[in-house]
Amino acid sequence: EVMLPLTLFCSGCVLLAFGMFLRRRLRLAPTVDAPSISLGRRIGMGVAGGLVLALMVEGVGQLVARMGYPITEQPWLGQAFEAGGLRWYAVVFAVTVLAPVGEEVFFRGYLLPALTRQLGVAVGILLSSVAFAGIHGHLPAMPAYLVYGVGLALIARKTNSLLVPSV
Repeated sequence: EVMLPLTLFCSGCVLLAFGMFLRRRLRLAPTVDAPSISLGRRIGMGVAGGLVLALMVEGVGQLVARMGYPITEQPWLGQAFEAGGLRWYAVVFAVTVLAPVGEEVFFRGYLLPALTRQLGVAVGILLSSVAFAGIHGHLPAMPAYLVYGVGLALIARKTNSLLVPSV
């Protein structure tokens, strides 16, 4: 009953710990909010960017499905939602809060700046997006996750904020 939420929580903790390790090892500071952009504008950019990314990801998903690889729902997620009770609340919290925050802090807050500093902007965005796609572990959806990761990285770099891609 509590195994899946515990697994998700532990995964988030591992990402955070690895991010902290990278920070110490590479003397990185996480990306911080840019004070020159108002909160309303950042939220607007996040919503607009999210809508554009959703359309792009849907297009990539349709293309992958036409190639014969339909993107299906991950079975563990459906089982968790059907279970109800505490497990349902824990999964909803993990999927809507813990995972996105952990992913933004790790992939766009630590990994992206480290890679761009060492390898350049384009390679940093590409490699952090490949890692983002790979961690989701759903092979037919990886092209869509890759597009999503690139979009989130571009938004994070444009706004110098982790808040905006999290919206």
